[in-house]
Amino acid sequence: MALSNLHRLQWIDLQLRTGNYPNAGQVSARFEISRRQALRDFEYMRDSLGAPIEYSAARRGFFYTSETFTLPGP
Repeated sequence: MALSNLHRLQWIDLQLRTGNYPNAGQVSARFEISRRQALRDFEYMRDSLGAPIEYSAARRGFFYTSETFTLPGP
């Protein structure tokens, strides 16, 4: 995984942990990537890393359903 991808995942993780409900639009704007790529980041975290991520339609963003998840270290 490229360093820029890791940086994005770390930023998303921090936003999720602090209850900011990040969404694809926010990630896309902050990192100048497509909305589709931003959605793939959330999917990667959920499907490949096992992150307990769900989408809240009411908050229009993603959140962790469990506080026990941590990103894998280097």
